[in-house]
Amino acid sequence: MDVFKTFLLFGEVEVTFFQQGTIPCVCHDGRFIMETPYKVAKAPDGNGGVYAALKSKRLLDDMAAKGVNYVDCYGVDNVLVCVADPTFLGYFIDRGVYAAAKVVRKAYPQEKVGVFVQRGKGGPLSVVEYSEMDAAMTTGINQTTGRLRYCWSNVCLHMFTLDFLNQVKNSLEKDSIYHLAEKRIPSVHGYTSGLKLE
Repeated sequence: MDVFKTFLLFGEVEVTFFQQGTIPCVCHDGRFIMETPYKVAKAPDGNGGVYAALKSKRLLDDMAAKGVNYVDCYGVDNVLVCVADPTFLGYFIDRGVYAAAKVVRKAYPQEKVGVFVQRGKGGPLSVVEYSEMDAAMTTGINQTTGRLRYCWSNVCLHMFTLDFLNQVKNSLEKDSIYHLAEKRIPSVHGYTSGLKLE
């Protein structure tokens, strides 16, 4: 963090750094993957871990004290993201909703990306990870549109009101669902193909 202050990489804009949690990595048979003979390999606790971190670091209180009303949340690996995209933010505010997500149509059926699905007629939207989709779900076609039935990719571009995050901060942490994600994980044996909870 000192390097950012030294070189004033963000100018006069206030920036707060905080760290997300980690969780252990496991093999397909449930054994822990060892980073060294004496240390369990760990990985970041996934996209949902940011909400637990916001709560534990009291950042929502800090934002409220500074008069923040809206939070733009996106994945750190998206280098092309338009931070606080004025069109997305304006539409979000104009619609008066408490949470929103941008989506991108899947490029092809087997693309390894989670998708938004609606749980039942008129039910809530949630994300199903690619690792949880069977072949029929992955390739299913919507007969009305002729496109993939499950085509709304979750590219981790979210907008929230601060009021919403404060209302759900306990349930987001408590009710979060961990998903298995197969990754190559550095281990005492080189790289191990294992599972990471996201």
